[in-house]
Amino acid sequence: MAMGHYVNYYRLEMAQQREEEGEEAGVKRSAQYMALLTGPGFTGHVLALILFLMVTSSVERVRRKGFETFWYTHHLFILFFITLMFHGAFCFIRADTPPYCKSSPGSYKFVLGSLFFYILERTVREIRARLPTAISKIVLHPSKVLEVQIKKSSNQHGDGFFRAKAGQYVFLNCPDISAFEWHPFTITSAPEEDYVSVHIRIVGDWTTAFAKRLGCSFDDEQQFWIEELKNRTSNGVGGGEETISGVGVGAASGSSSAVAMDSMAFGSGASLMGGAKQRASASANSLQLQRPTEPTITLPRVLLDGPYGSPSEDAFNYEIAVLVGAGIGVTPFASVLKHIWYSVMQPTKIITLRKVYFFWVCRDRDAFEWFQDLLIALEEQNLTGFLEIRSYLTGELGKEEMDTVLMEARAAAAAAAARHFRNKHYYGGGGGDGADVGNQGFEGKGGEGDLLTKLHKPLGGSGAFPMEVMLGEEMNGSNETLSDARRDRDAITGLRSPTYYGRPNFDKIFGELALAHPQEHGQVGVFFCGPKPLGKTLHRCARKYKFKFHKENF
Repeated sequence: MAMGHYVNYYRLEMAQQREEEGEEAGVKRSAQYMALLTGPGFTGHVLALILFLMVTSSVERVRRKGFETFWYTHHLFILFFITLMFHGAFCFIRADTPPYCKSSPGSYKFVLGSLFFYILERTVREIRARLPTAISKIVLHPSKVLEVQIKKSSNQHGDGFFRAKAGQYVFLNCPDISAFEWHPFTITSAPEEDYVSVHIRIVGDWTTAFAKRLGCSFDDEQQFWIEELKNRTSNGVGGGEETISGVGVGAASGSSSAVAMDSMAFGSGASLMGGAKQRASASANSLQLQRPTEPTITLPRVLLDGPYGSPSEDAFNYEIAVLVGAGIGVTPFASVLKHIWYSVMQPTKIITLRKVYFFWVCRDRDAFEWFQDLLIALEEQNLTGFLEIRSYLTGELGKEEMDTVLMEARAAAAAAAARHFRNKHYYGGGGGDGADVGNQGFEGKGGEGDLLTKLHKPLGGSGAFPMEVMLGEEMNGSNETLSDARRDRDAITGLRSPTYYGRPNFDKIFGELALAHPQEHGQVGVFFCGPKPLGKTLHRCARKYKFKFHKENF
């Protein structure tokens, strides 16, 4: 469009002798003069520059790495509208007969409507943001993920102002960092809970500053305490919910004084998965790591705008729901799964859902700890016929992680063999001596008696090495599983359902889902949040089997 304007300036210079008045009467202006020094020319260049900055800063790569640049540049649209009003106010294009120009401006008619709705939206946001909020809990998870729980606002009658549905999201603002930046985060708490929680991955400038403002800097010292917790827990020391004492975290909700919490709860994020977590929960004593007390940190005030709707909330409109989360993209489904748990525990209304398939694809082993407690709670409700959970580990396991899994699996094997020996010899579990106890109680794939079956191929490509695991069967039969004989718990996640190693073959999985639900093709909804390549694959497979595909912005 800008090049078209330059061409028009040139053609105007060649074809038209402007009738100027006063001292400029009879003067013919050049195309360069009209394009650069006249009112329409100058304002036009300003408009073009603003559009260029807004478009280039909206590119995904820029938006991911420098959200602040995108955010502030995008608000140049206010200057754009103001300049646009003046752009047509210089009577540059005239009529052929007098009066050559209209005396009253008319450009405001084209922008007044949109500006009105924008001002209305910002006013509503400011009013909602002024509702009282207070951070009630901070949970530090592995892989630089921070969970922030915010107490829901309520009036003097106890009615909650903040009412969200499962799967929705909010905009979060921290005035201590920036008064103008609002960042979207998916709500991970259920509507039935009295708080709003979000899981924030520390990847950018704003999230890093927010974590530091909360006292979670992810520095070497804090990482030391996390590793210490892992080491002690994996050695069977302590139990329950691990905490770090002496971390001064206060809750400030408009008052100058800080109410210090006893500790910062690391929850399941500070313990190893599988055996370590199960061993820890067996003891009533919590593990406390003492260190010198630090000055109390006053938690900042946060503002919430929302909630806003998302595709995930439509999961309850289908009879069969397939939830697929990749990495931190699992957050929309945390709220959905929690709502399912509350619906089963406290049924208040009939829901359309009859079956839920939950697929979680992660590259990092520690990422499975983010919502481990929730998934275990869902499994313990005996929802086998209603909920099916499948975890996929696509990243390469390091040597230390491999050793940890092997150590836990061998410890579980020894404990299981001992239980089998006692049951056999003291409770009439069978005859014979105990020499073959390892081959009688636990059978691997294909009926073999060994608890651990050797995999003779590398896991994860270059740099990996063979590992002893139990083999499990998946729907498509193409993924190995890392499993644990201890109460049928998986060695990676601690769930009863096994963890599959490698990328899932959704074409085969969806094919078997179509065979399992032949009458509900139109009632199978696929909900996805994650990277674009996987989203394209799921979309293609969903169209092939006539499933309804819903993608969350990621």
